[in-house]
Amino acid sequence: GNTAELVENIMLGAMVVGSGVDYFERKTNKAAVIRGERPDMQLAALETSTRCLVSTGAADPSEVVMHRAEEKEVPVIIARESTGAVVEAIEAAMSQARFRQKKKLPIITGMIKEALDVKALSQGLGLAG
Repeated sequence: GNTAELVENIMLGAMVVGSGVDYFERKTNKAAVIRGERPDMQLAALETSTRCLVSTGAADPSEVVMHRAEEKEVPVIIARESTGAVVEAIEAAMSQARFRQKKKLPIITGMIKEALDVKALSQGLGLAG
């Protein structure tokens, strides 16, 4: 599953115009940070090499997005914080993970969750319970 891979990049879905898939294909092994009210962008990210989807803002990810993430075995983290705060937390988690050598994604998502102090949906492999 995807969870054995390290997150190497962070991509934001905020400023994208046109096809999200073209945009999200630019980077692999990424954490995609996208507002909950943009299911189109969240779905586009899930069609590319995404290790972890972070849904920001007040809106929950749609059922369609959650279902697709489950099919793709991509963990979803729900963060109520601003996108900027989320990115800072992920960057901190990624730099710590690199420092601790080759750690697996569940560790990274755990560290992101810890950094954000958010309730996450345990959808991905190795994240349940």
